Amino acid sequence: APQLANAARKDNKAELTARAKDMKVRGRIAPPLYKVAEDIMASVEPGAVLFAAGEMDAYPLWVEQFANGKHPDMLVVDERLLADAAYRMRIWDRTKARGTVAAETGFIANLAAATDRPVYLSLALGSKAMAPLKDKLYVTGLAMRLSNGPVDNIPMLEARWDRLKKPLDAGPLSRNYLVPAAVLLTHYRTIGDEARASRLEHELRGMAERLGATSTLVKSGILQH
Repeated sequence: APQLANAARKDNKAELTARAKDMKVRGRIAPPLYKVAEDIMASVEPGAVLFAAGEMDAYPLWVEQFANGKHPDMLVVDERLLADAAYRMRIWDRTKARGTVAAETGFIANLAAATDRPVYLSLALGSKAMAPLKDKLYVTGLAMRLSNGPVDNIPMLEARWDRLKKPLDAGPLSRNYLVPAAVLLTHYRTIGDEARASRLEHELRGMAERLGATSTLVKSGILQH
């Protein structure tokens, strides 16, 4: 794992490929995390830059990309590595971002404003990274699109939701599926689509019960009781 992260820090494709293959064979990544990685990939546009939280999302994504050859167009950025100025410079160059390389603080927002590539955040990122961007984030599945302009994300969610694998045995990452479900359910209720709202609420209740999150969704008003 440290060797894989170091290969990513150096943005060395050959080394990333070798270490990702090692991780696939010997890394003991839980199989559900690969399903999560596939769902993240299915939630972003081609050519996306995805900021990931660390081992549970970045490592399986790198394995899928460099060992399994999936979505080589996507650039996975480990948010934890942004403290390294050399890493920030490599990411800035890789994305053909304009202007001076941004500092660690505000790097995500500044990169999004300086590159033409679509920028996404993994739902696994913590509130420290997300809070400053909350008014510019749009849930598109198991990721969020960062945009300075409005994004019509509902059609994206509708197209992707039923195709997501949604493993409920992926540890804390499984709870992230409750977010897009809640967004869609709120939309269906708002437009008065009772049939789809009822179907999705039934699915969401089952997921919440499995994940021990029913009371949280009730308190937030997503579930009525």
